[in-house]
Amino acid sequence: MEMMSQIQFMDVELMFGKCEDEKLIQTIRLNPEEGGLWPVCIRMLHHAELTHGFVCTSIGSSIYHLHKCTRSGQFIADKIVSFSPVTIGPTDWPGNCPEVPAFLTDMAISMDDLNLYVCAAFHGFVAQLDISDPFRPSLTQKVFLGGIIYKCIGISELGKMPLGKSTSTQRSYNTEQIKLNGKIYEGGPCRLQLSLDGRRLFISNSFLRNWDQHFFPKLAEFVLNIQKLF
Repeated sequence: MEMMSQIQFMDVELMFGKCEDEKLIQTIRLNPEEGGLWPVCIRMLHHAELTHGFVCTSIGSSIYHLHKCTRSGQFIADKIVSFSPVTIGPTDWPGNCPEVPAFLTDMAISMDDLNLYVCAAFHGFVAQLDISDPFRPSLTQKVFLGGIIYKCIGISELGKMPLGKSTSTQRSYNTEQIKLNGKIYEGGPCRLQLSLDGRRLFISNSFLRNWDQHFFPKLAEFVLNIQKLF
């Protein structure tokens, strides 16, 4: 699998429907040149009277804020967070392209609608964002776990400056080989489940089987790993 050859088949559209009428009412096309490539996860706020939500894109490695325009009644998607790709040699990782995206795969929102959690499988982190003001979220912390970058640049690169673009809003990525219970953590954080009280965040290291086998071939040798972060 070459990532560049797959990009033409990846969508950039968000579709909104009316359940009772089973009717498509709106389509938003994200800009693939500005982080909109391959939206994979949508999460809405829990408060019934609020029409705010968030979309993350995997290849685009960005998070968009969805909100409804009071005048037109149409949804608007504004990019609020972008994680810069890391530039490496085009043959140094299985994607066969010079840049490794963060590859956002899943999100979770706390029941009080104050925090959003997002995981980046390739860069190897889970990030927490304060979304108390959904128009102006802020990154509050990151937990690093697995990923593919440290395998590309080598463990000896620890302590050196990141190789990513300087224009990124959040550029850090995991550079350490993580061990859990004495075993190397294979894969990267891919799926999230937050407890109802917001005190426990569970994460798994599998995205899709064919992607797992290509980008993290050793993952097939291990049982699916589910970790509790806090």
